[in-house]
Amino acid sequence: MILSSHGLFRDGLNRVLSKVASVVSVSTIQEAEQMVRTEQIDVVLVDQNDDEASRDNTIARLLAIPNIKVVVVSLNTYSLRIYTQSHVQDATVEDLLAAVIE
Repeated sequence: MILSSHGLFRDGLNRVLSKVASVVSVSTIQEAEQMVRTEQIDVVLVDQNDDEASRDNTIARLLAIPNIKVVVVSLNTYSLRIYTQSHVQDATVEDLLAAVIE
């Protein structure tokens, strides 16, 4: 799942990830929480540059749901923050795919 209110971010990641995985996109934390609870979602990609989506309480709310991995993506700094596992600096598309597929 991609969580961002920025259409370009959602569409761009969807285009890359849909080649290797089933992808859904939402624009609010409320939509994300509802879908994660009703659908089989393993990973939520959160747009770090989306003020609403990237708030600390958003990440905590998502991590409170069992079996969810949260990956915070910054296209400005090319970094991934994988909760609760690691932080990848100077991230590439391959790093993103590895975080989503692992």
